[in-house]
Amino acid sequence: RHTDEGMNYFKNLQMEEADTSFRKVYTLKPTAYVWQAGIVQFYLCQLEKAQQTFGENAARYESKFGEPATEERIWRDACALKIYSGMKRGEDKNNWLEEYKRKIVEEEEKRREEEGGLGVARETRKVIRIARDLFSASITSDHSTVALSRAKLRSICGEYGSPPTRLDRKMWRLSSWYYLGLHYDALGEEEDSKACMKMALRQCFSTGNGSDIIHTLPVIHMSRRDWYDDDEFEEDLEERGNTLREVEKRSNESYEWSFSDKPKGNTLGASSSSTSGGVNPIIMESIQDSVDKMKFTELQDALKKKGLKTSGSKSLLQERLICHLLDDEGLGGLP
Repeated sequence: RHTDEGMNYFKNLQMEEADTSFRKVYTLKPTAYVWQAGIVQFYLCQLEKAQQTFGENAARYESKFGEPATEERIWRDACALKIYSGMKRGEDKNNWLEEYKRKIVEEEEKRREEEGGLGVARETRKVIRIARDLFSASITSDHSTVALSRAKLRSICGEYGSPPTRLDRKMWRLSSWYYLGLHYDALGEEEDSKACMKMALRQCFSTGNGSDIIHTLPVIHMSRRDWYDDDEFEEDLEERGNTLREVEKRSNESYEWSFSDKPKGNTLGASSSSTSGGVNPIIMESIQDSVDKMKFTELQDALKKKGLKTSGSKSLLQERLICHLLDDEGLGGLP
């Protein structure tokens, strides 16, 4: 009863009331699986509690079903990144992050030992798997994987502000925009997060399953961050709702993802709108943006991990890393 009550409060954006209901659930059954309680705690800025809730629920789910608790682990990393990015200079940020990583490794080893060395099954949902890679790579400071994962999600999203041409029945675009926005939020990059969340909100009109939790998340995020500050945006939402109703009349097609699971040759993000080099311009723009934001030491670290030269000016290091990232994905040959 309290779980249903909490979920109703959750969907009605009543986070404080939802938190109270979920706490009643855990009082009655401390081992209950209610991972949404962590989302509530996240948006109530109870980050350390949320981090613990996600970790415990992930362990319960994987132990019981043998399937990956990917969303829980994405959210757990989001909590850690937000705590880390919110730390002040005087605080020992690096030691805190190293301790977090050490704890994750220890928990994984313990779980494998308890399960006789067997791991959980591989995540099969492509968007969720890429989002997991994005957050996990941010924790481990794998800047190359961050750039590529972000580019993959962006290729699914399409252009900022682009009008809908197909319904998003599988919720790939919605999920991609949301997790990109959540990632930027966790890093403290508010404007980028806001842009992604607004795009996620626009996709809610075009999806097929309005009962899925992903429909509620962009609304909660925009509300809790107080980002409903744009009259033009409200008008744009109404206009998009009308446009998508027209799209639904014309097409019953599902959105087709242009990313192959294991790219070969020039298949990564290739489309009719690709550049002459075969690279989807959205991917190129995303990788360029990610690399441009890297500090000099981060560029050197990314290149070093790839076994590449780390000497030269910042612009030279950026060019070297971009070319290598494209080569890694079978998109080499660019000038």
